[in-house]
Amino acid sequence: MRKHPVSWLVLAAIAATSATAVAADAKALYQQAFVREVRSSFAQLLVAKGSVGAPGQPEFEKKLDAIVDVVSGCHMRSLEFFSEPIRQQTYAVVAKGGSYADAKQTMNTLLAAEGVAGGAREAAMKKMVVNSVDYGKTCMSAMPAF
Repeated sequence: MRKHPVSWLVLAAIAATSATAVAADAKALYQQAFVREVRSSFAQLLVAKGSVGAPGQPEFEKKLDAIVDVVSGCHMRSLEFFSEPIRQQTYAVVAKGGSYADAKQTMNTLLAAEGVAGGAREAAMKKMVVNSVDYGKTCMSAMPAF
């Protein structure tokens, strides 16, 4: 029986595409969970402030949408400073039914493990965190006042 190297390439491409789709789905689910969390928190702040009406009113919803868009965009882009394995394990928590809080705890645990490992792993973890936080600070300056 003759082997067809092209068929192995096709199978490898399909497997890679499938893995990429699963990772993209996990990331999307994570982002949705984060948006729910942020939306709830900032809705409470806007209600407490009372300057843009009440939930459901157009001015309130427009302001809330603008804030959530900036915060969630900054957060998702700031995650890009972390290694692929850390991001994927964090996203997977939500994809498996966990909450944003569960995912955040997982990420913190993964980062702590890198710190405990010491040496180059600890240095890489510190660099990821510093770069992510620095980016987040700069990015959040675009958030509308509330």
